[in-house]
Amino acid sequence: MLGQQFSCYYTWCDKSFNSKYNLKRHINATHIGIKKFNCEVCSKKLVSKQNLTEHMYTHTGEKPFRCEEPGCGKSYRQSSQLSVHKKVHKRNQKKLGEKKTKSKEISDQEERDQLSLDGLELPPINFESCFRQQNIKLPIYHSLLI
Repeated sequence: MLGQQFSCYYTWCDKSFNSKYNLKRHINATHIGIKKFNCEVCSKKLVSKQNLTEHMYTHTGEKPFRCEEPGCGKSYRQSSQLSVHKKVHKRNQKKLGEKKTKSKEISDQEERDQLSLDGLELPPINFESCFRQQNIKLPIYHSLLI
């Protein structure tokens, strides 16, 4: 069973926390925007020490959050960016599982290459023909781009 929960009192926010301290920190950072942490390099103000630490990587160029997926090697400045990136691998793994049941002919590496979003080249879209089909006249600056 969960202990006492402290809910955010902003009507549009559904967050709750296990301590008053965490609730107060959430409200100050998210809703009020109190920024107590200053970057000594560029004077930017941030809401948390973690945000300041990750902000400093923009000055040093460091990307300490590395993807552990074999063959990936991508690195990020923020842990949240790595978390978003990891979801790509999970989606690809799910798609790989579905494809394997349909076809055993393609090797694992070829499947990963097919599902990879990196280096994806889409055919050019002929916007002019789309507008012609809808009988819409393009503004002159759009016509110049096509």
